[in-house]
Amino acid sequence: ALVIFPLSTALIQKIGRSLKRKSKRVQERISNITSILQEAISGIKVVKAFGMEAYENEKFRRETEHHFKAVLRQVRLNRLSSPLSETLGVMVMAVVMWYGGNLVLSGSQLSSEDFIRFITFLFIMMEPIKSLGELNNNIQIALA
Repeated sequence: ALVIFPLSTALIQKIGRSLKRKSKRVQERISNITSILQEAISGIKVVKAFGMEAYENEKFRRETEHHFKAVLRQVRLNRLSSPLSETLGVMVMAVVMWYGGNLVLSGSQLSSEDFIRFITFLFIMMEPIKSLGELNNNIQIALA
C-alpha cells in the first residue's frame, strides 16, 4: 500500500491537472456558443436584412464543432484515468507478490500467514485509492 499510494497520487494529480485544463476549455466553448447565439438572436433583423443567415449558421456550426471536440477530449481523459490506475495497481501487486513470494520461499524473513495478510490488506486498500482518483477527477472538473 505504501508503494501504491505515492504512485497513484502522482498519476491522479497529473490526470487531474490535465482534466481541469480541458474542463476549462469546455466551459470557454460553452461561453462562446452562448455569445454567438445571443448576438444572432439580438441582431436577427440585421442578419436577415443583409442575408447573413448562412454566415451565422456556419459560425455557430464551427463553434459547436470545437465544443464537441473539447468535450470528447475531456471525456477520453476522464475515462482513461481508471484503467491507468488499475494497471498501475496490478503492476505493483505483481511485484509485491513476486518479492513476498521469494521471501516466503526463503523461509527466513516472512511467514506465509503474514504474507497472505499483507496481500489481503493490499487488495482491500486498492479500491479506496481508486475511488480517490475518481473523486479528484470530479473535483477538478467542478473547479474548472
